Amino acid sequence: MKRPSSLLILIALFAMLLSACGNGASQPPQPSSSAVNETPEAAGTPEAEETSETTAGTPEAEETSETTAGTPEAEETSETTAGTPEAEETSETTAGTPEAEETPEASAALTATLETVEEAPKDEFGVVEIKKDEPLVIGYALVGTGANASLGIDEKRGVELAIADIGDSLFGHPIELKGEDTGCTAEGGQAAASKLKTQTEIVAFVGTTCSSEAKVFAPVISAAGMSMISPSNTAPELTDPTTHQAGFLRTAHNDKVQGRVAAEFAFNELKLKKAATIHDGSPYAEQLVKVFTEVFEELGGKVVAKEAVNTGDTDMGPVLTRLVTKKPDMIYYPIFTAEGGFVTRQAREVTELGKVVLFGSDGLLSPDFLKAAGPAAKDMYISSADFSAFGKNYQTFLKKYQDKYGEKPLATYHAHSYDAAQIIIAALKKVAKQDAKGTIYIPRKALREALYATKDFKGLTGNLTCNEDGDCADPKIAIYQVKDPSPDNWNLGTSPVKVFPKAEKPGISGTEELTSTEELTSTEELTSTEELTSTEELTSTKELTKTVPSSSSRAKTPEAKVTAETETTPEADGTEETEATPAKPSRSKTPEADVTEETETTPEADVTEETEATPAKPSRSKTPEADVTEETETTPEADVTEETEATPAKPSRSKTPEAEATEETATTPEADVTEETETTPVSKVTPTVKK
Repeated sequence: MKRPSSLLILIALFAMLLSACGNGASQPPQPSSSAVNETPEAAGTPEAEETSETTAGTPEAEETSETTAGTPEAEETSETTAGTPEAEETSETTAGTPEAEETPEASAALTATLETVEEAPKDEFGVVEIKKDEPLVIGYALVGTGANASLGIDEKRGVELAIADIGDSLFGHPIELKGEDTGCTAEGGQAAASKLKTQTEIVAFVGTTCSSEAKVFAPVISAAGMSMISPSNTAPELTDPTTHQAGFLRTAHNDKVQGRVAAEFAFNELKLKKAATIHDGSPYAEQLVKVFTEVFEELGGKVVAKEAVNTGDTDMGPVLTRLVTKKPDMIYYPIFTAEGGFVTRQAREVTELGKVVLFGSDGLLSPDFLKAAGPAAKDMYISSADFSAFGKNYQTFLKKYQDKYGEKPLATYHAHSYDAAQIIIAALKKVAKQDAKGTIYIPRKALREALYATKDFKGLTGNLTCNEDGDCADPKIAIYQVKDPSPDNWNLGTSPVKVFPKAEKPGISGTEELTSTEELTSTEELTSTEELTSTEELTSTKELTKTVPSSSSRAKTPEAKVTAETETTPEADGTEETEATPAKPSRSKTPEADVTEETETTPEADVTEETEATPAKPSRSKTPEADVTEETETTPEADVTEETEATPAKPSRSKTPEAEATEETATTPEADVTEETETTPVSKVTPTVKK
């Protein structure tokens, strides 16, 4: 009787379990409302369709349930993107992407949010109205013809590239350039100002090219309530508080900087003591000569002659003849292309001036000047902007320039004009307003104030901030020398070549004894580690080169016989015990590597050296002739004990077949030397090898 009763109980329990399982399958879990609300954009995507409520019990549903918001697909799409590629590329988060941060055009291209107004705003200087479908007009006042045309053409191209980088439009309106040729003369500047001040559709100007133009153009434009940014007006008086015009700003440097650099280079680097100067009557040339003279004489030099020529002069004989009697060491003539060409050619024709240093400024830095001067320009010096110090996007800009115009930049100020246009565009975005009909309003006074408020603007030419007198530049001046006077080989920075400031030699640091790999011994004199044993051939640590911070790995050539950190050579008879740190830096070893590094030898050691120096030491590149030990100083018979401490987290070193050192307790058959290395900061010392 008991057995049937027990069986019935078991059957009943089994039935209850089956019933429970059936009820569970019939009620699939519902996704939480919070998860659905967190990813509304996923509703229309394929992923959302796959994760609907009808599939919640499937494996796919388990994978894309409440955690769907954390999937790569969900992370790639923001609430504003709706899952489309186009929206992803233009989402509000784009501004924080590396691409947007790396290029000024990327940030400029972002759509500006305009304030909506019911009627046109009021402004003391007036308001530019741009109706729907009308272009937004940016003006220019640049030289376009004559001997100095390349200066203005180069600048206009910079403006065009700045506009192209924002898609040739702003606020949904196409951008139009409208301007005048100023001729690089005061007369041209006056004529251009008279025409352009009446064209009220122009929001602001890029220009002028020459300071003589700006001197008359800026007062007219300022009085009209307009604003201008010059890419190349460098005369100090244009931003002097006593003569500055309110509507004038510039991205070009102030010649107080350029004149000083020229004088210091001539006196300190070239060791010249007597100078003669020539100007052409323009504000640019006169003020550069003035600054140069003041600084040169402050330094101890003497300006022995001050001459002038007129724009359009071709015979420089009388001026040059007067200079002969003064016997100058140099002639400084910061003038323009045509007159500069005549001075250069004719100075070289005067025997007494044949060896006098010729020195110009940025008005002569163009292939047009090389055409005008011919071979006589060889070896002359020219000061100008330091292109090697420009922002990281300058190389990208140069490629765009050459792709668009089929040639390299023609002169100096293409990047400065690009920055001028970009600053104007940035200011327009701050002040523009729009009404319900789509009309854009640009208040002129507000625009001018926004230009002056420019701060930390990441331009091609540097980090730009405008002061109250209109100077916005991040001024860096270099000196170039004409090594090749052929205009066909013109290439900014390399022909003419930059000679000052001198770039630090890569891999060489702080040493007077060893300044280039040519000073290392040849393989005929030093071909094995046995030759690194005499104290007569190897200087002491006191004579070793000075080191400075900022380490980089040392490159080894096939015959630079060096091993690294706890490496035993085939002849090393000993046991090596190493306590290495994780991830040690790798060094490629050559088959002839015979010298140990950061090791401690005991039985045969005559010299013990413990080195502990600051981390991050600079590197030296080795030539094939140089057989130099690193981090080790050897003495007679290469009997050296060195205890070195290295920093943690260094990647492992790769060994070549013949440099068979082991890490972490590697031993060789004939070893009778015990080596122990502890890991702490390492001093890398490279001995100077005497021939």
